[in-house]
Amino acid sequence: MNTSRNIGTTSPGIERLQQRLAAQMLHLAYSRLLLSVMLSLAVTLLFIDLLHPYFNHERLFYVALVVLSVNLCRLGLWLWHRHVSPGDEETPLWARRFFISATAAAAAWSFSVFLLLERANGIEMAFLIVWVIAVTAVASTSLASHLPSVLSFVFTALLPVGTLLLIDGNGMVWIVGLAVYGALIALALTAYASYISTRRILLSDIERSTALAEAAAARQAAEAASLAKSDFLATMSHEIRTPINGVIGMTELLRTTPLSAKQQRFVDAAHQSGQHLLAIISDILDFSKIEAGKLELEHIAFNLLELIDGIQTQLAPLAVAKRLRLTCHIPADLPAQVIGDPVRLRQILSNLINNAIKFT
Repeated sequence: MNTSRNIGTTSPGIERLQQRLAAQMLHLAYSRLLLSVMLSLAVTLLFIDLLHPYFNHERLFYVALVVLSVNLCRLGLWLWHRHVSPGDEETPLWARRFFISATAAAAAWSFSVFLLLERANGIEMAFLIVWVIAVTAVASTSLASHLPSVLSFVFTALLPVGTLLLIDGNGMVWIVGLAVYGALIALALTAYASYISTRRILLSDIERSTALAEAAAARQAAEAASLAKSDFLATMSHEIRTPINGVIGMTELLRTTPLSAKQQRFVDAAHQSGQHLLAIISDILDFSKIEAGKLELEHIAFNLLELIDGIQTQLAPLAVAKRLRLTCHIPADLPAQVIGDPVRLRQILSNLINNAIKFT
């Protein structure tokens, strides 16, 4: 029961894959159709020229007319398919048309051999058998991407001829009939092997392209999620900073009022916690801006020496608590007033010194 449920769950995906694979195989068959028609016409003209001294000219004319007419129809089908460029959903319709055209071409060849075999002697029969086998060999390669069509061509072209030779012939003719049957089996197996090989290659290409498309979609989804997260963090950081600033402002005002020692400690603790929380929120906002590519640096004048001294004063107690000495060496030629972003510089120096103290 579980197995059947799993198959039912995955069957739509498998059906889509099979439909796409069938469409690709048929598209390949149509792309080879022009070459098949050209080779068929070339072989026809060559053998008509070779058979000209041995057969009735009127019959050769009818043979050439039938074969050329069928191949011109196949050429028209190729042009039609190329002009329409049908989608995957139309594959069954165009597959039937392809099958009919291949079977009609094979029937034309078989009819031609039947028409000429009636008055053929040994050499002439050999010409005809080589002719039909050569044409079928070409078809077994050019039509191999659509298995029903290529098998129909092979059997329609060779089976009637081989059967006729086995039934009506004797001696060498009977052996020739067996040879035709052997060629039929060999060409059918060759066509099937070519079909399987082509199908495997196309299936691998489809699976690879599908995997690449899914990876691209997953990457886009991840990027969209990351952007949404950054937008959310930026929005929430802005929303939270407003009340936090209010809390910090109120605690600063409260610190200026007369308080007992215990109340002063509570107010100082609340003020420090608020400052710490505001720093965390500012860091989150900075990270979200960096991810969104929207972080902008300020260009304002500030006192570099005062900034460094403030950082040293802030972090010196942490160093003393770990029995470390935090000293600051400032070159005499370092200018006091500089242009830059004091907030970002303070963050960078504080993080570096904090890490140094923490991991020393």
